[in-house]
Amino acid sequence: MTQLILVVGNGRSGTNLLGKLIASHPGVEGYIEEEPIFGLVTKAALYNDGDALYAAREWYESKLKACTKPYLLDKSHMNLWLVERWLRVFPNVKIIGIRRDAYNTILSAREHMGVQSHYLRLDLVGKDCRALGLKAKDWSRSLTAKLLLRWQAHEDEFRRLSWIPTIEYRNLVRDPGNALEKLGLGNLPKGIDCSIIKPPTKRPFDKALIDEIIFYASQHED
Repeated sequence: MTQLILVVGNGRSGTNLLGKLIASHPGVEGYIEEEPIFGLVTKAALYNDGDALYAAREWYESKLKACTKPYLLDKSHMNLWLVERWLRVFPNVKIIGIRRDAYNTILSAREHMGVQSHYLRLDLVGKDCRALGLKAKDWSRSLTAKLLLRWQAHEDEFRRLSWIPTIEYRNLVRDPGNALEKLGLGNLPKGIDCSIIKPPTKRPFDKALIDEIIFYASQHED
């Protein structure tokens, strides 16, 4: 029987890299932010949309039925906010996560239009959104402040779901073999092509961003 693997985490935290690594194994059928499942999961997480959730369930069931490999992997990272629902439907699902420090996550997110587009959804603006870490009052904050709230929400969710095996992005890049072993995937890491990892893009140190993060973090603590 094919086992479903879901890669979860914050946007720009390394979920794409982790998904591609595992999908490089010959025994894995992988989907990395592919439609329609990526859009369905995103909609279900952002809007708590029952129709999108049901359609996502049908997609997984159809792919699992047709899959001829031992594993079916999907990297729709907002599944972090749907974990408990998927556990009820797929009791044997394997959920794995990746985390990254606030500075580098936010630095990358500020350059990524896909992440920024969430804050332009007019039907979301002014409403509480758990997956973005925002209360209704938070929409007027700066982009950096909103990204920090999103990062913190994901950290809090990983702590709440502490049973999910997670790795740090920096450890995956520095020592992928050892990092992957910690995800509880059995012998799967032995067949993964770690050569697809490229050196991270070196960006100039942004002291202004660090100062902004520290400032908004201190406000959040208050």
